[in-house]
Amino acid sequence: MTDLTTTLGKPVCLAEWEKVLSRCYSYYIIPIMSAYIRLKEET
Repeated sequence: MTDLTTTLGKPVCLAEWEKVLSRCYSYYIIPIMSAYIRLKEET
């Protein structure tokens, strides 16, 4: 996995950004959203 600080430090082509964003999306956003939905359903 590439270091985000070095990636952000220089211009990155769109394909690289899409790779980084999709990785962040699947690693962080999906679990957070599913946990949030589960919490809302429990209350």
